[in-house]
Amino acid sequence: MTNQKRYFLRIFTLYLLAIFFNNSARANSDADVQFIVQSQSVPVGVVFEVVKGDENALQWAVPKIKNFIALLKSKSPNIKFAIVSHGTEQFGLLKEHQKENQTVQQAVKSLVADGVPVAVCGTHASWYNKVKEDFPEYVEVAPAGPQRILEFQRLGYQLIVID
Repeated sequence: MTNQKRYFLRIFTLYLLAIFFNNSARANSDADVQFIVQSQSVPVGVVFEVVKGDENALQWAVPKIKNFIALLKSKSPNIKFAIVSHGTEQFGLLKEHQKENQTVQQAVKSLVADGVPVAVCGTHASWYNKVKEDFPEYVEVAPAGPQRILEFQRLGYQLIVID
């Protein structure tokens, strides 16, 4: 076997191993929620992170989060929740999209009324010339979404990335 073929096989093997370990180490949101449900100890709260490059992602993400909240509350009624959106999907919550995203907007408003803060990223919004006033009053516009997530984690919330 030539040196070039050996080199290719080594690189290819390393590539396959990297893919395998990356995918096997990465849990998904369903598994993360099940882990909490089956765990002996429950965190103070859960912060759900949504960061997608799709303005319509909240249409499936918010119902999924609502189901997770119901499941986790059945395990621990006092657990707290928060949602932080800091990708393009956050623009589905703009006032200008209230009519076309009425279902999502109502679901978010309902979550906030139930004590679940919903935050979007002010920095990301600013990149698209959007400001706090472009979002409904029930949506928190945090200076930075990742920073807001860290604040919840410091309070004992466990992060679950919605996928």
